[in-house]
Amino acid sequence: YVEGVIDLAFREADGWTIADYKTDVGTDPEFPIRQASYRRQVELYAQCWTQLTEAPIKERIILYTAQLREETWWVADRSPVTRSVDALPGPVD
Repeated sequence: YVEGVIDLAFREADGWTIADYKTDVGTDPEFPIRQASYRRQVELYAQCWTQLTEAPIKERIILYTAQLREETWWVADRSPVTRSVDALPGPVD
């Protein structure tokens, strides 16, 4: 049994992406432990999405809103790529 809420799922021409937003500031010594659990959470979301829809996930993203950075990884390469962003997408007026 799994219960959770996927923050964002969207489809592009080459497949689905699952994204999760985190407000964690990430300045405390325990952050790396939480960061690993966040990655596992997104992986679980991707597995559940595929099981429910039969559609594979091409990309996983964690958007750290307080840190203005994102981590992205793909099925073939589970090592996250981290980059800073100038601004995170928000609601369109």
